[in-house]
Amino acid sequence: METGLKQLTVTVDGYYVKLTNRIVLSGIFDTTVAALKQYNLSHPEIAHAAIFTNAVNTSNYGVDIVLDYKLNFAHRQHFNALWQPISRNVK
Repeated sequence: METGLKQLTVTVDGYYVKLTNRIVLSGIFDTTVAALKQYNLSHPEIAHAAIFTNAVNTSNYGVDIVLDYKLNFAHRQHFNALWQPISRNVK
């Protein structure tokens, strides 16, 4: 069995992502909403409408740290242990 730091891999990634005009679902409306009543008269098979908007700005930043340790045993058997905490902030 091999031991030591040869089997250890450490990865650290930092990131910052900024999105402007992100498209999000603003709501699902039924035909009781005044704006949809007139449209529903000519298309009675429509019961709901999903409205999307691109009015959201978001930013996301954080650090990902990955520790990977591999143990090799006899007869080509091995064991990997992975630790990855999540550190993210969304605004």
